[in-house]
Amino acid sequence: MQAVVSGVVGGGFSSISSVTGSLYSVLKQTTGGEDRRGAPPTNVASGVYRGVTGLGAELVTGVTGIFTQPYKGAKAGGVKGFAKGVGRGLVGAAVTPATGVLRAGESVSRGIAATANDFGDLGKSKLELLDTKTVRVRYPRRIEQRGQIKIYNEDLAIINRLLKKMHNGFFYG
Repeated sequence: MQAVVSGVVGGGFSSISSVTGSLYSVLKQTTGGEDRRGAPPTNVASGVYRGVTGLGAELVTGVTGIFTQPYKGAKAGGVKGFAKGVGRGLVGAAVTPATGVLRAGESVSRGIAATANDFGDLGKSKLELLDTKTVRVRYPRRIEQRGQIKIYNEDLAIINRLLKKMHNGFFYG
């Protein structure tokens, strides 16, 4: 049952968060806005909190952009820059509700996925939770002096590791 919850719910909401996060970044790049997402949420509660605060931050940025963008444009390019700033401010104000909703959706769905994946990991041993891509699960095999690779033997691999560690590899080889 845990694997089903982790796979179906976690995978489904992980996909939703990927789609909404991608749409958010595309809208931000096209409008010239800054991507201000932080670290991903680790559970539902932090996902909802980050979603609500992110939505609020996006709306505040959109409203203040109406005033700040023309000022920045005028400061950089005079009257022409002011006109561009007015355009950027209006576009930002129009797009900001959509980016806020996408940011909130990404945070909430990522939090739900993290909680579902944590639920799927309940009862597993520490060995089962190891990431086999980054943590060595077994010792490297012993390779003979002639360069022949033989069938893996755990005892020889442990001896090989000990020889490598003793006296900084003095006995190795």
